[in-house]
Amino acid sequence: MDRQRCSLPVESFNFYAKYINLTFQPPGIYFNNFKFKIPQYTLSSVEPRDCSYHYQYENSYLNHTCVEASFIFDRQFSYYFVQMYLPSILIVLVSFLSFWIPVENVSGRVMLGVTSLLTLATQFTTAQRSLPPVSYMKAMDVWMFFCIVVVFFAMGEFTLAYSFKNLRLGVGSRVRPLLVRPRKVATITVFPGDAEVTKRRIAFGATADSEEQLDQNEGLVNRFLSWLNKGNSSVIDNVSKIIFPTTFGVFNIIYWMYYTRAQK
Repeated sequence: MDRQRCSLPVESFNFYAKYINLTFQPPGIYFNNFKFKIPQYTLSSVEPRDCSYHYQYENSYLNHTCVEASFIFDRQFSYYFVQMYLPSILIVLVSFLSFWIPVENVSGRVMLGVTSLLTLATQFTTAQRSLPPVSYMKAMDVWMFFCIVVVFFAMGEFTLAYSFKNLRLGVGSRVRPLLVRPRKVATITVFPGDAEVTKRRIAFGATADSEEQLDQNEGLVNRFLSWLNKGNSSVIDNVSKIIFPTTFGVFNIIYWMYYTRAQK
């Protein structure tokens, strides 16, 4: 997954092509890969190339012959898989366990998420120290960045679930008293000595004529509270149990397929 190219040019400094001509004899460059070993790298091939050039000198062009051998090294993957990839996979999977912890257990879920995030950040720093500093993004950078983002969004999911839980409790405590508030009854005397005609009034001044509308509003409020009481935080956790592992699995398939083909 990490391929390095080291070029070794050979040319003459004092003599140009008129006096010396450098070429590779067939079959080019031969090497035996079993005669030497390089820590963390495997020499896969050597590519010969003609790097001759010319330059202008006193109104004339001089040709200089040059040959170049490019050594192609492949970084050994087994070491980094055991030291970096496998631990990071386990850390991400451990962070997914927070979806099975009840929302009420705030300290447990926060501690699990923060610990996973800090562990990945420390691991990423360690990986950067063992790799050469380059200006482009490496395969290891893509992997660690995605793992950190997944764990960060897992913590964000807990924040969303906990907010829904507080919303359910807060709305329920404020709306329930309004539903059980007694209605006022006003007595109106039409004629002295006659039967009293009563007309009910609610707390906000509505008459019995609006009783049907009131019942409809109570029905809407009851359905809303019932929807909140179903435990939307649990619904969010149940959905996350499917979305997060599936997303991480799809990323693994795309990642390994892409970089395996790129190495070939």
